[in-house]
Amino acid sequence: MNNTAIINNENIIDMRDIKEKKAEYKKLRKEFKKQKKIKRTAVEHAISLIFILFAAEAVMYLLIKPYVININDLLAHEICMAFTALIGILINLGFSKVKLTERVSVKNLDFLSIAMLTVAAYSGPELVDNISGAILSHFMTVTPNETDLNTLSHIISAVICAPIFEELICRFGFMELTRKHYSAKFVIIFAAFLFTLLHGYNIQGFLNVFTGAIMMGIVYYYTNNLILTMAEHALHNTICCITPSDMSIFGTPIYHETNGFVISSPAWIVINAVLLAASAVVFVKYFVPKYMSKKNEAE
Repeated sequence: MNNTAIINNENIIDMRDIKEKKAEYKKLRKEFKKQKKIKRTAVEHAISLIFILFAAEAVMYLLIKPYVININDLLAHEICMAFTALIGILINLGFSKVKLTERVSVKNLDFLSIAMLTVAAYSGPELVDNISGAILSHFMTVTPNETDLNTLSHIISAVICAPIFEELICRFGFMELTRKHYSAKFVIIFAAFLFTLLHGYNIQGFLNVFTGAIMMGIVYYYTNNLILTMAEHALHNTICCITPSDMSIFGTPIYHETNGFVISSPAWIVINAVLLAASAVVFVKYFVPKYMSKKNEAE
C-alpha cells in the first residue's frame, strides 16, 4: 500500500514537471516570436525610411519641376532628406527609445578618430575603385558616375547638407533601429548597404561607397557619436570637391577611364596604400583599445 502511494506521488510529481516544462516552453516560444517580430519590425522601419525619401522626392519633383529649369538648384533632394531625417528621429524615439541628443556630443571631441576615419574612408575606397575597375572593365561597360561638383548647389549639398542629413538617416536612423536586436556585424553591414543604395551609383561606385560606409559604421557603432561621422563625411566630400579629376602626379593623370570605369595611376595607388596603412595603424593602436575593447567588455 505504501509502495503504491509512493508510485502515485511520483507520477503526480512527474505530471507537474511535465506541465511546468510545457508552460516554460510555451513562454519561451512566445518570447521568441515576440523578439522575432521586433527584429523584423526594426528592419522594416529602417527600409521604410528609404521609401519615405523616394516618395518625398517624387512629390517634390511633381510639384516644382514644371516651374523650374534645374530642380537641383533648389536643393530639392536635400529638403527631402531633411524631412526623412526628421521622420527617422521620431521613429527612433518611439521604437528604439533613443534620443538624438544621446548620440551627438562635441565634448572631448576625438579629432584623431576623425582624422583616421577621413584618411581610411578616402584611401580605402580609392583602392577598391582601382581593383574593381581593373577587373570589371574587362567584362562590362558602365555609365560613368556623376562627378560634376562645381555648381554652388552641388557644393552646398555635398559639404553641408549630405554630412548632416545622410548621417541622421543612415547612421542614426538605420543603425539605431537595428542596434538592440542584431549583431554589430549585421547592423554595420545592413546600414552600409542601405546607405550605398541611396546614392544610385554604378557597380564601381557602389563598391566604393559601401567600403567607406562600413568604416563609418564601425566608428559610429563603437563611439556612439554622430559628430565624428558627420565631420568625416564633410571632410571627405570637401576633398572630392576640391580635387580636380584631371589632377596629375609627375605629369601622369591620377585617373583614366576604361569602359566607364575609373582606373588609378600606379603613383596614386601607392599613395593611397600608404595612407590606408597609416590609418590602419591608428585604428589598431588607438581606436580599438579606446573604444572596441571597452565595448566588448561591456557586452
